[in-house]
Amino acid sequence: MNKQRLKNLLLLLVAGYLIVSGVKLGTPWLRNQMFVEEMDNQARALVVDGTAERTTRRLLESARGYKIPIDERNLTVIRDLERGQVLVEAKYRVVVVLPFGLYTHTWNFNPRFVRVIPSKLRGRF
Repeated sequence: MNKQRLKNLLLLLVAGYLIVSGVKLGTPWLRNQMFVEEMDNQARALVVDGTAERTTRRLLESARGYKIPIDERNLTVIRDLERGQVLVEAKYRVVVVLPFGLYTHTWNFNPRFVRVIPSKLRGRF
């Protein structure tokens, strides 16, 4: 093998490693963004109608679909008519280990939504 071929092969291996690493690191962030959108939708729906239990169930189902490691202990859903607000919050972390164990990164996610229940809707329940 000549030097140019060896250099090209090494460059190809490094580029492949970087692509795989980027996908592994980016996937949890992308899944979190999709889950955040679902949390926002559920928080908005809970302002108008629904129960905290049903919203919790829907969000846990959604989290399973996105492969997000949460359960009832790290998901908070509150519909407080006295204060006139809805709170939806999740706390979780995802550890990503790159190929060959060369780098480990921990993503800490804490999406939180607080929505105000309009006064005209507070009396309905």
